[in-house]
Amino acid sequence: MMFRVFRPIIIGILLFILINGAVTVAVNHIPSLREELNLKADNLLPYKLQEIAKIQPQNLDVLFLGTSQTNDGFSTHAFDEAFPEKVRSFNMGLPGSAYGVILSYLKVHITHYGKPKLVLLEVSDLLAQKDDDHFYVPMLQYKTLINQYPSLFSDFWKNPLLSFKIRKELFFSMPSAIYEFRPLFSPLRIQSAVTKGGSILINKTLQVLFHINTPIISQEAEAHEQVSTSSEHFQDDQTLPMGWTPRDMIPMLETPGGVKTNARLARNYYIGHVTQPDFTNLIHLLNYCQQEKINVVLVSWPNHPDYDKLFQKTPFSKPFYTGVQQIVQQYHLPYINMEEGTPYQLTQFYSDTRHLNAQGAIIFSRLLAQKLAVLPQVKALFQNKPIQVASAHKSEK
Repeated sequence: MMFRVFRPIIIGILLFILINGAVTVAVNHIPSLREELNLKADNLLPYKLQEIAKIQPQNLDVLFLGTSQTNDGFSTHAFDEAFPEKVRSFNMGLPGSAYGVILSYLKVHITHYGKPKLVLLEVSDLLAQKDDDHFYVPMLQYKTLINQYPSLFSDFWKNPLLSFKIRKELFFSMPSAIYEFRPLFSPLRIQSAVTKGGSILINKTLQVLFHINTPIISQEAEAHEQVSTSSEHFQDDQTLPMGWTPRDMIPMLETPGGVKTNARLARNYYIGHVTQPDFTNLIHLLNYCQQEKINVVLVSWPNHPDYDKLFQKTPFSKPFYTGVQQIVQQYHLPYINMEEGTPYQLTQFYSDTRHLNAQGAIIFSRLLAQKLAVLPQVKALFQNKPIQVASAHKSEK
């Protein structure tokens, strides 16, 4: 009698174990499947690792590290052309990333490729939050680095920058791909995939039986059609800036009032969840750069003016700006705020509240090159003159 009561539960558990095992084996042994799941989860690190390996990274001059603002906003092609000296740059902007991931990648980069001449490091309000506030995508990025470089596994568990949530996520994702990519296995996403697959199957059947071609138009295709005139310079793959990803090629659809709505959501997030910035991981990263004598310039990307207006009213904004200035002074670092002396108020340069579109990326990457070129530290660096890496400890005396 007792067995009959628990039999459905036992069968359900066994079925889940079998399904989880099959999915995990498939994901771990089919690289294209894992890459597809990572891209859908906004983890672009696997793609970036492939791209940087193709461009002789040992001779890289400028490495830009950051989040989706860097990924969407930094056009290496425009930057390299606008910089007065001959340079080769790479865009290692990772959507949803955190300073802990950035530090881990930088260590991997130096170990395998050596030091770039200059590291541009994004400073943003979202990066100044604890990893606990946005842990899912950083977990996937850590997992990517572990899969690519297994020797890092022991180092990750000793890493003081890893929050408890990220450690927990890494632990449970090891034996379970369903857990690792759980947002992609939600009922809504599964229904969408089945619907799309059914549409393709019907279309193919009609083609074979009746020679009828029923077009299947996705939202991305409709968006691409609407903005094709603004993306003409990206039609030839050979002109794509190094480090840009397929994500950059999919234009974002803007709905009426969408920017203002998103900005209000951002403001509500700060008021409800975060009031004080946390620069602990940024300081760890800068200490490492100082120890390794890596030349760093801090860069803040522009935000949509509507976002800025609302952000200024949050309790987070004042301590954030104060904290950035204190770090700049403590480490004697050059800092470029791309909202200073630029046409950042022009809304046609944005795809949403925080990200530049293709046109904005080209304009602001050129402006960034011009601002960098006049910095004495950067001038000395690219004219092969010795420069001194400042010590934070000296500045504290």
